[in-house]
Amino acid sequence: MRTVEVVVVVISACGVLRATQHQGGWVTKSKDRIAQPGPCNIVVHDESLTQEEFLTRYAYSEPVVIKKSSHNQVFRSRTRHSVLLNNYGHLTVRLSSANSYSYAKRDISFRDYCNHHLHPQLLSTLETFYFFGDNNHEEWQDLLDLYEPPPYTLPHHFPALSFGLAGMGTGVPFHFHGPGFAETM
Repeated sequence: MRTVEVVVVVISACGVLRATQHQGGWVTKSKDRIAQPGPCNIVVHDESLTQEEFLTRYAYSEPVVIKKSSHNQVFRSRTRHSVLLNNYGHLTVRLSSANSYSYAKRDISFRDYCNHHLHPQLLSTLETFYFFGDNNHEEWQDLLDLYEPPPYTLPHHFPALSFGLAGMGTGVPFHFHGPGFAETM
């Protein structure tokens, strides 16, 4: 059996969405956007996409956006800004560099990361540090246990959850890996 990484990203989509208090208390001001939503050539489906259609049309050959495929109201409520800070602010988290220039790591408190490092990235920024994957999963297990994966699966693969939090306009360089599913909230 192979592992499929299921990535749960809470804030990386804020550069595209108009963030308000209704989006968990994570706010991105319009003036901080480095890009505006534009045309997308990726097929968009809703939850009516069947497992069979997912496997035959998309799983091995074409990306797809599936809206409303998971029902994670409890998970979303636990990833509100104030709730995350209350429950996990005391934890030390490892930040990873998100560029090709270094593979540096930094350890800081989750509260410090949320309060001082989740800011928009400028196009001229050469190195971004973000919270993703390289942390003590046991400390986050109670949160990850609340996540309900989408109903789409790949034969002979098991999901592995990662939780990440990053500022608007951040990202990682072009890279390759096996099958993956990313959910933004």
